[in-house]
Amino acid sequence: AQRLGVPPGVNGVMIPDLDATGAGREARLRRGQIVMEINRRPVTTPEAFAQAAGRFRPGDAVALLVYDPLTDQRLIVPLILAGDAR
Repeated sequence: AQRLGVPPGVNGVMIPDLDATGAGREARLRRGQIVMEINRRPVTTPEAFAQAAGRFRPGDAVALLVYDPLTDQRLIVPLILAGDAR
């Protein structure tokens, strides 16, 4: 995190890649952003992210708190899941 310039206090899971046809791409998420929360629940490990994401089904509305290192901003990103929620 330090090497990438992520400020202290930003904890989460970095987005390594996105499905070109997935809900994340439609919500304009980008590689390198950090998902800090899913529906107000912190996610600090890939396992916690997978567990939280596994609770949702296609059609569910989800809110992500995301840190964008390019703009140094925290964003709330709403998305509606389509297809496989993972």
